[in-house]
Order: sequence, then structure tokens, then C-alpha cells
Amino acid sequence: MALERLIPIGEVPERVHELTGSLRPKVSTIRDWCDRGYLRSRKIGGKVMVFTDSISEHVLGKEEE
Repeated sequence: MALERLIPIGEVPERVHELTGSLRPKVSTIRDWCDRGYLRSRKIGGKVMVFTDSISEHVLGKEEE
């Protein structure tokens, strides 16, 4: 299994913008997506970290194997 990369929740809006070219959601929207289970996240040392692969899966759709 490949090592999944985590990024701080504050960097997710820019990552979404890079993937879509248009959307740049607010951090509050990203938190909502995490709460609803759309994005996988972990709280580490008091900071919310988001798995980068879950961002692309949510925005672009899950890749078929």
C-alpha cells in the first residue's frame, strides 16, 4: 500500500482549485466535507490533516481499478 500524504486543512482549498481550475471552497466548507465523510481526515497534534487522495476522489471521482 502506498503511503498516503496528509496536508493541513488550510491547504485544501488551493488543492481543489488546482484540480478543478475554478472552485476554491472556504475552509468551513472543507470542514463540512470532512464531517460528512466526503474527505478522509485525521486530527494530529490539534491540527486537522486531510488525505490528498480523498480530495481528488471527491472532486474528480474515484478512479476505477
